[in-house]
Amino acid sequence: MDEQKPHPDIAKFFSSKSHYFTKLGDALNRVRPQEFSDIMIEQTWFEPPRRYVEISEAIEKLLAQVWYNRHQVWNEKLRSGEATLIDSDAERGKDPFGLRIHRRIWEGAERMRAGSSRNMDWSSSALGTISNGA
Repeated sequence: MDEQKPHPDIAKFFSSKSHYFTKLGDALNRVRPQEFSDIMIEQTWFEPPRRYVEISEAIEKLLAQVWYNRHQVWNEKLRSGEATLIDSDAERGKDPFGLRIHRRIWEGAERMRAGSSRNMDWSSSALGTISNGA
């Protein structure tokens, strides 16, 4: 039996000019086919799952970007005098705002930055977006 037509026993109570639907999708498709088509494309979009390698590479890149950005923030704090370098064997003591960094740690970070800056393929605006909430 056609679901879009009323049951024969009660058909006489319905107008022959009317359209009847049991599914919202069918009604929308009849009334506004172009809009419904666009919505269906959005709602039924399928993107195949990513491979582990792709996810792993994306995570590595994100970690490198966040690390680099944080390093740049530290660099700016050191330049402005807001943060200070302390000797490698010195105790950090109570440093609630993290404004003191061991010289050995900073030198290692500088070496790492120098090696990684050649491979950067991201903009400073992307870095700001990535680490804004970090």
